[in-house]
Amino acid sequence: MSGVLVGFAIIGAVIGTGYVVGRSGLLGSQAQYVMSRLVFFVLMPCLLFHTLATADVGTLFSAALWVSLIAAGAVALGTGLVLRLVLRRSVVATTVGALAASYVNANNIGLPVAAYVIGRTTAVVPVMLLQLVVMAPIALTILDAASSPGGAGWRRVLRPMLSPLIVASSAGLLCSATGVRLPDPVLEPFGLVGGAAVPVVLLSFG
Repeated sequence: MSGVLVGFAIIGAVIGTGYVVGRSGLLGSQAQYVMSRLVFFVLMPCLLFHTLATADVGTLFSAALWVSLIAAGAVALGTGLVLRLVLRRSVVATTVGALAASYVNANNIGLPVAAYVIGRTTAVVPVMLLQLVVMAPIALTILDAASSPGGAGWRRVLRPMLSPLIVASSAGLLCSATGVRLPDPVLEPFGLVGGAAVPVVLLSFG
């Protein structure tokens, strides 16, 4: 129990530090915007790639993945049916509503909790894998088709897959699934840069 409290205390301390830095104006008025973009385009992709590439494939496809798939799928489907058939919402509103109901913040919240409370980031890997490699591409493809009718079908499918998080997750999953072990000089820079993702996320929260 004390370990859990210490873990949450660490998270709170880093967020509090971010609050103090933000209130002081030390990093300027655009600090949160810059930090968020840094996390999304650089730090988090590196962390996801390193985590997935070095994870045991059995961990990635553990029971947690299938439980998450069933739970998220049931919630998304139920919400989508209610929004579309009962409330008569548009396809865009239905898709966003289904995502809001079934998506969890496994990256920005899940990773810090897994790192500092549970003690291993791989605890949230199955959920992240489901959301980034399966749910996000499907939802983004539907949203793109609904908002831009008449475009090429292959472009709609390909466009969501170009997200930095999805590209990094897919590449890491491929390495893990095929048993490819990258040389340390290639892999370690990803781990080093990705290690900054969780602290920077928590600082930006503050």
